[in-house]
Amino acid sequence: MMKTQSFLVKSFSLIFLLSATVGFAKTDNDQNEIILLNDLAAALEDSNPQLSKNLSEFAEEREKQWDDRTAHPIDPSAALSPEEIVQIRQQLKLLNEALPQIKSTYPLIALGLKRMIKELGAKVPVTFNGAFVGMQESDFFNIYPVKSVRGLRHEGEDEWFTYNDPLDDPLHHIVTFYFHHQQLAQWKLDDRPEAIKEYLNEFCFYQPPSLTYEAIKNVMQRMPYEDFLNITNRERPVLFTEFYVEGTARFASSSEFIVTPNDPPCCKEGFTIVKLGMSLGLAKTPAPIEAVVAHELAHRVLDSIRKGNVNCDAERAANRLIRKWGFTEELKQASQLFGQRKGDPAACQEVHQTKPGDKK
Repeated sequence: MMKTQSFLVKSFSLIFLLSATVGFAKTDNDQNEIILLNDLAAALEDSNPQLSKNLSEFAEEREKQWDDRTAHPIDPSAALSPEEIVQIRQQLKLLNEALPQIKSTYPLIALGLKRMIKELGAKVPVTFNGAFVGMQESDFFNIYPVKSVRGLRHEGEDEWFTYNDPLDDPLHHIVTFYFHHQQLAQWKLDDRPEAIKEYLNEFCFYQPPSLTYEAIKNVMQRMPYEDFLNITNRERPVLFTEFYVEGTARFASSSEFIVTPNDPPCCKEGFTIVKLGMSLGLAKTPAPIEAVVAHELAHRVLDSIRKGNVNCDAERAANRLIRKWGFTEELKQASQLFGQRKGDPAACQEVHQTKPGDKK
């Protein structure tokens, strides 16, 4: 008698299961998704207890979200948070695992499940070169090796890794991957502000809220994109450090560039050191310091030193370049604040072409 009762209960569940799935196919809403998940869990209870348990927990979470949205409506067009994207990816993985196990036995359930997978999948970004949201960091590094990292940053449970896109092309595009709890949460192409944070964290001895740090950051943000990628190429980076002209440090000082075992390699093609004098502290705003920084970076872009152009022509060429970059006003302020003073060694002067009609 007990066996007969058990069979009747299971038969009733199956009838309810099928009718619920048909209902899901007709009316797409949260309540029907919750029913689908619970019935799917029931269908897999004997054949795959662990998956059945995970699906039941998914249903409980979906019901909680449904209750929360009912009590506190949210904007349906609002962007998903990284945590929500990771959660959806985990849910998709669960549903895709369940689909092949029930599609031949319960085709109606499979129909509703396919629809749910399609709708969830439409909410999250597609894969990027094999990487996908929710991917474990260890698996990600099989596609994007640590040794190929262009820049990186860590902050608590959050990590950012920037790479050339493609990996063997350092001067056209970059892609930044954001990880939360060692799971890929999102990515963004050509995210210059993040790439600057990563770069200055590693290669700049100035730190915020220093005006000099702000000036360096501003120049890197405003300069042409290809030139920005040039100076931040990890294989030939630019290092920003202090240059003391007063106090005991004017006799000697030192800075330490520390490399840890987990850091990706750099400096294979050498590096450039930009030594910024402490007298830049005379500035009250970053603008005049920006001109000084831009001028030194222009020398790097023009390859003045490697080409042996260490002369006044090279200085003028650097100034012409930063004017093209848009730093004309900043250069004027820098000339007024940091220009040659009485008693200073002779400096290079700008050459002005005389035009017909000009007074001599």
